[in-house]
Amino acid sequence: MTRGESLRIALAFGLLACAVIALFVRLVDLQLLKGPGTRSAIAMESTVLPASRGTLLDRFGEPLAWDRPIYEVRVSVEGFAGLPTKNRPTTDRRTLAQGRDRLVSELVFALAKDRSRFASIEQQDALRKTLRERVERGVEKAFAKGESRFDMLVDRVLDDANAIHALRSLDVRRAPPPARGEIQPFRLFFDFMPRWEREYVAEDSLTGLIGRVQPGPLRLPGADGRARLVDDRIPVFGLERLLPLVPGAAGSALLRTDAFARTYWTADRREPESPVDLRTTIDPALQVRADEELDVAAEAIREHYGHPPEWGALVLIDARNGGVVAAASYVAGKDGKRDRNAAFTPAQRVFEPGSVVKPLHVSMVAERGLLDWNEPIDVRRGYLAGSDRIGPNARLPRREIRDDHPNEVLDPRQVLIRSSNIGAVKLGLRLGADGIEDYLQTYRFGERTAIGYPGELAGSRPKPIPSLPPSEQLAYAGPSVLFGYQIGVTPFQLARAFLSFVSGRQRELHVVEAVGRDGAFRPLELPRDGVPFLSGGTLADIRATLVGVVEEEHGTARGIGKWLRELRARRGSTEPILGGKTGTSQYVGKTTRWDGSAFHGDIRTSSFAGFTPVDEPRFLVVCVFQKAGAGAFYGGLYAAPAAARLLVAALDREAAAWRPTGSDRSESGSVAVGPEPGGSGQSQRR
Repeated sequence: MTRGESLRIALAFGLLACAVIALFVRLVDLQLLKGPGTRSAIAMESTVLPASRGTLLDRFGEPLAWDRPIYEVRVSVEGFAGLPTKNRPTTDRRTLAQGRDRLVSELVFALAKDRSRFASIEQQDALRKTLRERVERGVEKAFAKGESRFDMLVDRVLDDANAIHALRSLDVRRAPPPARGEIQPFRLFFDFMPRWEREYVAEDSLTGLIGRVQPGPLRLPGADGRARLVDDRIPVFGLERLLPLVPGAAGSALLRTDAFARTYWTADRREPESPVDLRTTIDPALQVRADEELDVAAEAIREHYGHPPEWGALVLIDARNGGVVAAASYVAGKDGKRDRNAAFTPAQRVFEPGSVVKPLHVSMVAERGLLDWNEPIDVRRGYLAGSDRIGPNARLPRREIRDDHPNEVLDPRQVLIRSSNIGAVKLGLRLGADGIEDYLQTYRFGERTAIGYPGELAGSRPKPIPSLPPSEQLAYAGPSVLFGYQIGVTPFQLARAFLSFVSGRQRELHVVEAVGRDGAFRPLELPRDGVPFLSGGTLADIRATLVGVVEEEHGTARGIGKWLRELRARRGSTEPILGGKTGTSQYVGKTTRWDGSAFHGDIRTSSFAGFTPVDEPRFLVVCVFQKAGAGAFYGGLYAAPAAARLLVAALDREAAAWRPTGSDRSESGSVAVGPEPGGSGQSQRR
C-alpha cells in the first residue's frame, strides 16, 4: 500500500468518525436538551375523560340504570374544494356539489359499519339525508366567512368499534397518502369526544321509580365552596336524583402525533374516579307485572265509568326485610292514556286511607285487653260519638257516625270483615286520648318513610290528641282517625304502617340495600326494628279475621274470594292464600280532573292492603285509586283484584327461586269483578 492510499483511507475513517461524533452530539441535543420542548410541541391538547354516573342495580345485581360509554364525533373539513380562497376568489358550484356528495358518501360508508343502527336501506337513507344537511350548513357558513374549512357533527352516540375504525381511517393523520395524480377535494380531521349515555331496563315500567336524566349542566359546590361542573346531565326525578350517583372527578389523557402525523395515546393518562353502585331491592319482572296490573285495573274503571281514574298506585313490599320489590304509578293524561311524566304516585300523592286502617287500631285495643272477640257490638243505628263519654251535667257537641251499609249486632271480628264505622269507633275510643295518640305515633302517620325517594310528601295528621279539647278528642278528630279520616298518607306510608302491623313492631321501608365501588359492596345500615307492640296471639287473631275480608260472604273484598278458592283448588291446597283490608274514603272538594277540567264534588279514594302467606307474611301489597265524581267506588271492587294478582305473582316468583326473568307470567290469571262490596263510603267529615 502506497503512502497516498494510506492517507486516503485515514481521511475516509476520519470523516466517518467525525460524522458519528456529529450524529451523537445531535442526538444528545435532541433527547436531553431539546427533547422535552420538542415532545411538548407535538403533543396535542389533553382530552378530558368524563366520569360516569353511578349504576343502579336490581335485587339480583343486574343493572337497572347505567352509563354506556359512547363518542360524540365531530370532523374538521379543511381545504374543501369549490369554496373561494385567496388564490380562487370565485365559487365553483359543480366542484362544491361533487365534494359534498363524496364527503357524505364516505361518512355514510363508515357509519354503516354499525349494523345495529344502520343495517337497513331506510336507515342509511335517513342518515345520508341528515349528513347532507349538515354538510350544506357547514359549507354555507364557510362561504359566509370566506374560508375553505368548516366543522360539523358526525354522530352523537357512536359506540361501534367497526364504525370508529372506519372513520379514523378517513383522518389524514391516519389515511394513506393519495395516489399520484388523484385530486383530494378535502382533508378530514376527526375529534372523538368520549361521554356517557344513560341506559335503562324496562323503561316504561320503571320510569317513575328510577327516574331519568336529561341534558344540562349539573354543578355542585366543591371543597373551596365554588360550584364545579360534575355532569352534563341533570337528574330530573326519581332515584336518579340520589347524590351518591353523581359522577366523581373526571380523568384526562394526552394524545401525541409522530413524525408521520399518526396519533397515539401516551402513558400520560389519569383515569376518572370510579362511580358508586347502588344495589336496590327491586325485581324488574314484578315491577313490570305491577305496572300491567295497574293498567288493567285503570282500564276496568274507565269501562265502568266512561273515563279513567285520576291516579293510582300499586306497591309490593318484601315483608321480611322491608324492601320495595315493585312500585307502579298511574296518572291519567289529558288524552285519557297514562302520563309517564307525571308525579310518582306511591310517594307524591296523599290521600285519606279510610277503613283500611281499622285493623291497625283494633289490634291495639285487643293487645291492651280491652276487647272480647265474642262480645256483641250494636251497630244498628247511627252512633253519636261523645254521647257516652261525658258526665250527666256536661254539654259536649256530638257527631253521628254512620255505616255505609246497614248492619245489626256484630262481634269485633265481623266489625272488621264488614268494615263497620260504628263498630270501629266504639272499639277505638276504648283506647282513650292517650291510646289514640299512641296509635298515630306507632304507625308514624304524617312522617316520610326512610326510602329516600326525592320529593316524597310527608302526609298529615291531627295535632296530638291529648292536647285537643274534649269535643275534638271524643267527637271529631279522635273518631275520625279510627276509620281513616283526618289522616293523610302516601301509598308508601300506608305500606309502612301495614308492615309494622303484620310484624307487630315498628318497621321501615327501604329501596337501597348496599353501596358498592369497583365491585365490592357494603350493606347499607338500615333503621332498626322497634320493640314489639303486638303479641303473637293478637297478630294471629287479626290475620285470621282479615282472611274473612276476602273469603267470607259479607267481606268487603269478597269479589276476589271465588278466584282465590279456585286457585287454591288448582294448587291442591286448603290453606288460605292471603288476607287484607279494603278502604274507601270520600270528601267533597275541588280538584283537577284527568282531562284538565276543574271539578267540584265527590272525590273518592279506594284502597286495599293485603299480605301473604297468612301465618307468616313474606309479601305485603298496597293498591290505591282516586276518582272524581265516581259515585260508588269501593276498594274491594278495583284495588283488591290488582293487589291480589300481584301478591300471587310474588309467591310464584319466590317459588321459582327468583330467576331474573324479563317479566312474570305466573298462573295468577284474572279476577272477575264481583258484586259491589261494602265499606266506609259515605263522607264522614264534620
